[in-house]
Amino acid sequence: MLRVWKRSPLLRLLLPLVAGILLQIHLGVHQLTVIIIAILSFIALVYLHFWYRSHYLNRHLVGFSVSLLMASLGVILSQSQNPLLDSRHISNLNPQHYNGIMLRLTDAPVAKEKSLKTIAEVIATYDGEDWYETHGELLVYLQKDSSSLTLAVDDTIVVNSKLNDLQVIQNPFEFNYKKYLQSHFIYSQLYASADNWKLKAKAVKHSFFGYFVKWRESLLSVMRSYGVTGQEYAVLSALVLGKTSEIDYHLMLSYASAGAIHILAVSGLHVALIYIILSPLIKKPFPKNKYRYIKSIIPIVLLWLYAGITGFSPSVLRAACMFSCFIIADNFAKSSNIFNTMSASALILLWWNPFIIMEVGFQLSYLAVLGIVILQRKIDVLIYSKNKIIRWAWGLTSVSIAAQLATFSLGLLYFHQFPNWFLVSNLFVIPLSTIILYVSLAFFGFVWCTPVAKLLIIISDKLTWLMNESMLLVDSIPYSITKGISITILESYIIAAITCLLSYWLLWKKPKALLPALVCIACLCLTQITEKTSIVKHSEICLHNIPKHTCITYTHGEKGIVLYNNALMEKESLVRFHLKNYWDHLGIKNVDYIALDKTPQFEGKGVYWNQPILQIDDRRFVFVDSTSQKAIGELPTDFYIFNGSAQSVFLNDENISALHQSQVILADGLSKKKKKLMIEKLDQSRTHDLTKGALIIHNKSAFHFAAYY
Repeated sequence: MLRVWKRSPLLRLLLPLVAGILLQIHLGVHQLTVIIIAILSFIALVYLHFWYRSHYLNRHLVGFSVSLLMASLGVILSQSQNPLLDSRHISNLNPQHYNGIMLRLTDAPVAKEKSLKTIAEVIATYDGEDWYETHGELLVYLQKDSSSLTLAVDDTIVVNSKLNDLQVIQNPFEFNYKKYLQSHFIYSQLYASADNWKLKAKAVKHSFFGYFVKWRESLLSVMRSYGVTGQEYAVLSALVLGKTSEIDYHLMLSYASAGAIHILAVSGLHVALIYIILSPLIKKPFPKNKYRYIKSIIPIVLLWLYAGITGFSPSVLRAACMFSCFIIADNFAKSSNIFNTMSASALILLWWNPFIIMEVGFQLSYLAVLGIVILQRKIDVLIYSKNKIIRWAWGLTSVSIAAQLATFSLGLLYFHQFPNWFLVSNLFVIPLSTIILYVSLAFFGFVWCTPVAKLLIIISDKLTWLMNESMLLVDSIPYSITKGISITILESYIIAAITCLLSYWLLWKKPKALLPALVCIACLCLTQITEKTSIVKHSEICLHNIPKHTCITYTHGEKGIVLYNNALMEKESLVRFHLKNYWDHLGIKNVDYIALDKTPQFEGKGVYWNQPILQIDDRRFVFVDSTSQKAIGELPTDFYIFNGSAQSVFLNDENISALHQSQVILADGLSKKKKKLMIEKLDQSRTHDLTKGALIIHNKSAFHFAAYY
């Protein structure tokens, strides 16, 4: 390891730069402070290098000065690329000072059920007299109609709608979509009905990124024109061209369960396959050791063109940067250190966008490559066979094991699951996807020859169908995936340390690594025992906020009861988005589901339901409607729930007086006018607006989850 550290100067620069970026993102540093530190570090570095006599004795001081300077640059980079520092950013303007926004679509609109979703760049704002240059990006929803369906990337529209804040998380541990968008410099959103927007101009000249989006959409249009439809088209568009919005949710889950989700995200594997084709095609026409610039420029340009068409995802950017370094080193007969090359690509990407470090794809991509580089050879030599097929299969398996080991802890942290059959699925999905990628690229190359193109797209379509069915089959195998894993960031670090130490012990035959590995395992067991003890003693009721749906989770130890309306459980994507992480965090192993709208009566397991009365342990809830309104105050009640069924309920003075003795929950379904009227009449200290976030109920307390989690 020390040898790698000494031979990788760019790695020694990368680590402090990353530390500085993370410091700024998570804690924030005063701008003047970091500038002073950077200047002092630079002065110290110059002095030590040029004026101090003994370079050997001061090498540690030089290293410290360089590290401090790089960390300072990381902070400065993060600060300088923060768009909110721009006074003309849309988020820094008072909405009352403008009544119109000019936008340029920066991505192809995606059709939803009732709207079109896209990302748009703010060009200018209108103050009633003139247009003023404004900056920023917005998440835009347009009403779905014949006009909005004709929009394309780089079209300019004028919108007269108010900006809305991004939706904060509404339920404990659900995916933080607001934080995700903010990491992409999007801080506001807007919705425009058909009457509130108009087309300013269709795109005549495209932007740099717009050309790639337009090119990708044209290629997808060609694919559709040859009759590719359904999930075959969806998977092909993702695998070959990086567009994943068309894939069916359940099929996506099947790929994830099989451990092959990386196939649907254009990554280093795809770029490597492209390079394998390009390398001999470029080298053969030119004599050895001649035309080095041409042999470097052509494949690099083609790789970056492919990266652009597939959307410049973090994993593709990493691969394109790395292969560009490899190509230059190879053609100019320079020895390439893989760790130096990886560090060079990371430095370039972080210099371009320091916030890319927060992308899951960026983190997993570098970890996977690091695992393959360090572990693959050690794993590969464990089994040797003279049979070429077995040797090939084991070589592929060793790559999968190495990548999985490297990303294991991070995968558990982010996705809360582990694909048990990833070795089996990758044995055939990687070769199959490789063939599909090559055949599909050949199809685009032979579009001018209709018979050949038709044959190629038929082959690609059938192979994609076979791959989809294979993933569904693997997903249906018992115990194909381990779900419900919930670990903390600290536990992910411990698991990563255990993986490294055990690998060092088993693969490098270093017994000294066993003791610290056992210590880490003991620490992990201790944290798990602590969590388990807490879970067993834990009991809570959570009233979730899911638009147009009712859902209440009651947990006692590892047992849970979910009370819901039937329409919710038919939408698995909503369950996974809003609820699954919460259930995993609570360690619920056994769950019973009760559909409130399908089950008029239920009794057992601490729950009694006799519409409209719900009793959970010693807590009583009453769903208020025109019928149950008459019973307000007649029975001791802890909570009255007003949802859509209470929209027509009129509260008299007697009702209001009775409600003051209990707590009131205003759920989704009430109009804003009705809700405002009720809040004015009720005791606000005992009234909970569920649309502002889920409500957690513990023993004698009830509060919005944000105050606790």
